[in-house]
Amino acid sequence: MKSVFDDGKDSIAFGWTDDQAEGAIPNGTRVIKVDGESEGGTKLGTRGRILGSVNHPELGYAYFVEWDTMKMLPVFVVGWKIAVEQ
Repeated sequence: MKSVFDDGKDSIAFGWTDDQAEGAIPNGTRVIKVDGESEGGTKLGTRGRILGSVNHPELGYAYFVEWDTMKMLPVFVVGWKIAVEQ
């Protein structure tokens, strides 16, 4: 992954990784979107699966998520927007 820009919306990842950052939610874990905007992006309550993660010094953990509504399309999501599905 070369760069990611944050405009406050979830971003389709044109370059992504299936690496798992140390301390991150494990790859394959089911998650749900719990915070952030819904307009024009992924709706709150949408469920998905972690494909990979990175740990950024300023953003903290960020994840590549395959949302159930957008199969086979990794989306870059900052960690505070998601929670592990119970």
